Amino acid sequence: MPGPGSSNQVLPWRAPKRATASVVAAALLLAAATVLVSPWRMVDPDGLSHLAVGRLIVETGAVPRTDPFTFAAPGRSWSNPEWLGDVAWYAAWRAGGAHGVVALRLALVALGFLLALRLGRRQGAATLPTLALLLAALPAGLARFTERNHVHALWLIPACGLVLAALGAPGDSAATPGPRAVRRRLAALGLLMVLWANLHGSFPLAWLLLVAALAQAVTDGDLRRPGVRGVVVLLALAPLLGMVSPHLWRNYGQVFDHVAGASVYRAVIIEWQPPLAAPAPLMHLPLHLLAAAGVASFLPRCNRRAAGAAVLLLAGLVLAYTAQRFVPEMAVLVVPPVAANVTRAAAASSATFRRALAAVLLCVALPLVAFAAWGARRAGPVSVLARPESPLAAARYLAGEPPGSRVVAPFDAGPWLLWVGAGRFSLYVDPRNSLGAAHLRGFLREILPDPRRFETEARRLGVTHVLVDRRDPRMAALAAYLASAPAPGWRRVFADARYVLYARAAAAGPTPTNGSVPPT
Repeated sequence: MPGPGSSNQVLPWRAPKRATASVVAAALLLAAATVLVSPWRMVDPDGLSHLAVGRLIVETGAVPRTDPFTFAAPGRSWSNPEWLGDVAWYAAWRAGGAHGVVALRLALVALGFLLALRLGRRQGAATLPTLALLLAALPAGLARFTERNHVHALWLIPACGLVLAALGAPGDSAATPGPRAVRRRLAALGLLMVLWANLHGSFPLAWLLLVAALAQAVTDGDLRRPGVRGVVVLLALAPLLGMVSPHLWRNYGQVFDHVAGASVYRAVIIEWQPPLAAPAPLMHLPLHLLAAAGVASFLPRCNRRAAGAAVLLLAGLVLAYTAQRFVPEMAVLVVPPVAANVTRAAAASSATFRRALAAVLLCVALPLVAFAAWGARRAGPVSVLARPESPLAAARYLAGEPPGSRVVAPFDAGPWLLWVGAGRFSLYVDPRNSLGAAHLRGFLREILPDPRRFETEARRLGVTHVLVDRRDPRMAALAAYLASAPAPGWRRVFADARYVLYARAAAAGPTPTNGSVPPT
């Protein structure tokens, strides 16, 4: 069975003797580009959350069944379809510290784009247009090349596509695998889907790949092939494969919450905002160019029956333009079939035209990559473990407080608190949003603006500490209340340039000077 949009085989743009050399050169250039445009430090605070989860799982030898980090809903079941990815990040940390984490992330991103290059060629695309489109896509997604488990989707998407392509091309009996080979490849695809369900919550994208492959089979009138029947069976079993996890059916909890609570996350998290509404619109120019190229690739008559490619392009555009967090996934979804479209459209043209087209694509892509690499190397972001305005100092102070402390803190301060605290205290808001969008909405819209509501909630749950971000206007009312609350209210026990920590007056020790941090 083909990859989506690969119903017509085309000849390579280079002579066969030169094809291998051109592929190797393209792969080396693509791998180098992914490394150059990516940060060389740990830059994503959420990476610390994943390290904390991985550490907990490794040290306890089990995946928690209830939320181990928060106290607002005791006993609440925990949904973490990324637990295996968290373990991998922590294993990289133990092997090489922050350098080990960065090396793993760079390797996964490079692997994803190299597999996308291979998939494009497997679907009939020539090397040069596939390379150019992938290079152009790199700057569009570089803000998301961070220490999170979504980077696993970047290699799982093309890996699943390659297995689908290995099931054979329609109408090509020489490429048709035997029944035993079909079963092996379908089993491999099922295993990849199970692995995906334990690495990242984007695992339903595998279902999209199956749908696209079936759409192409329907268009080509090739439904009787054994591979097609197997894909239908896999698609029917896909919801069950998503539950092959320590969380069983609860593995869908985080997925459903992110869909239902998208509006809440979009209001407070930049990466959830659509590219057209986000700041720095020029940063998304590569996305717009890729979208335009994808749509234009369907104009030639030879590509109007590429139904699978159309499914992937439509889904990729919806994902990327709904939330910029999905831009890298859109790139590896869309580029291989679009490159195959471009190759088919140019197949009947002269060699001179094809060389000119490749030159134009590269002349657009290479400057984008060069500019992105220059920006990344010239003024790359500071490591999350060395940011002077992060809550690191407050986290170290809290780690020295009595075990079992219950802390209300800004939701975006949580990653540092979880990693440094190492389980010595729990949070009211989990930065991984495992309590759900409704809890985050209530915290931001009800608890923070109303000190009386906060005090009722704090006494009900036994809150011992409150961390205030003085630069967050959403915490202004709470900060004013804590600073003036009468005994037995709250006392300031720690402060630095940005954060102030309060503790219950009855439990607080002597007030330290601003910025002091006790030994941990």
